Amino acid sequence: MTKLTKKQRAVIREKFGGKCAYCGCELPERWHADHVVPVVRKLKAVKTGHHTYKLVSTGEMHYPENDKLENMYPACVECNLYKHAASVECFRKMIVDGFRGAVNRSQSLRCAQRFGMLTVTPAADADVIFWFEKYQAEKESLNDQ
Repeated sequence: MTKLTKKQRAVIREKFGGKCAYCGCELPERWHADHVVPVVRKLKAVKTGHHTYKLVSTGEMHYPENDKLENMYPACVECNLYKHAASVECFRKMIVDGFRGAVNRSQSLRCAQRFGMLTVTPAADADVIFWFEKYQAEKESLNDQ
């Protein structure tokens, strides 16, 4: 797909009420159109020094069939960069595992826990429910009434 038009971006932006499909924050002026099912960009190694290389996008995709408007969700920059080329289920797992790992690896967070400044509640083990899932469920319940 070529670069999105302003009209296409406006349609994508409003898919979930002008909010990030993942965290649900109000979309700022600068936001990303995320491929829900990843296209996975092809990379090549470019030599940058005597023994150093940098991965650079070739502009091609491994799954170009996923490059369509129906497969694009609005995402805040932070969520889209963190999700990268992950599937929705992989992203969900990344969030849970990342949080648990951060608490377990961080001396500061463990210390904050001991001093009562941070409480890891049972909600930390709850399933991650993305905004688009909540939005769609709410929309369906309104249609059922």
